[in-house]
Amino acid sequence: MAESVRRSVPFYIEELLRLDGKMIYSEVLLSSIEYGGEPAIQGIFRDVTERINYERQLEFLAFHDPLTGLPNRRLFLDIVSQSIEEAKQTKKGLAVMYLDMDHFKDVNDTLGHDIGDQLLKRFAKRLKENIGTNAVPCRIGGDEFLVLFKDIKKRADIEKLVRRLYKNIQEPYKIKEHEIKVTISIGIAVYPADGTTPKELLRRADQALYEAKIERNSYRFYIQ
Repeated sequence: MAESVRRSVPFYIEELLRLDGKMIYSEVLLSSIEYGGEPAIQGIFRDVTERINYERQLEFLAFHDPLTGLPNRRLFLDIVSQSIEEAKQTKKGLAVMYLDMDHFKDVNDTLGHDIGDQLLKRFAKRLKENIGTNAVPCRIGGDEFLVLFKDIKKRADIEKLVRRLYKNIQEPYKIKEHEIKVTISIGIAVYPADGTTPKELLRRADQALYEAKIERNSYRFYIQ
């Protein structure tokens, strides 16, 4: 038995492998003690896996859309802001794309919200798969999405990405016994020509989207 406790070291969190093969998070507190007349270290371990997972889930939900897992508006604005600072150094452009699914309300009204939610998740997955690795998707809410394209050199680069997106997004979605075809309207704003802050770019992409939605199933660049 420990005879006296000399000094406690602040606790830390360590990932450990249990004997049953399960990884856990353990809170470890080490103390310097005297045992049998000799200096020793006493360790106290407490399983905090549930707490750590809960805290990580809260952090994830603070910055991501709970339905699709995509970044939310808050995180997206932070990423755009950071990307603008990087673009100032590289002298390359950025583009913010504002997407709206055409007639999504009809899906909810005729097939129900469960089918609507499944469609949104499938749409988000397909969106992420077709924008490339140098882009960041975001779901604002409802059927509205944003995409940040980085390292844009010319307008033709954006149009190429948009054409690929239109082609793949419109492949029918098979959800339960339903086959659903989706079209989208897109508004696009380009840095630095259309704005030099995240909020300016989003606002002008939204204005361009308004013009695209007049015709639907089309895209428009912001025009001053």
